Amino acid sequence: LKDGSGTFIYSSGPKLVATWVENKVNGSATFYYTDGRVDLRKYCKDECIGVGVQYSQDRQVATKLNCGRVKKWISLTEASRIASRLGLAVPR
Repeated sequence: LKDGSGTFIYSSGPKLVATWVENKVNGSATFYYTDGRVDLRKYCKDECIGVGVQYSQDRQVATKLNCGRVKKWISLTEASRIASRLGLAVPR
């Protein structure tokens, strides 16, 4: 049973840095793809909710996410605001 903050590494390579409550992801989380992209998302009981942001491998392009789905390209300034609202740092 996962309970608390930590990192989950999938067998296929990606990793999720998050907080679990009763084995479910809750709150803000960072998902690292194997190709270098990074998603900043919010979860409630294992379900991705609300607005998040995805950064490209070189961190020069940002895409707005809605419930984990890509919606549109946005400025890095807007992406930084979303990260701040999620309480997460902009990935380096």
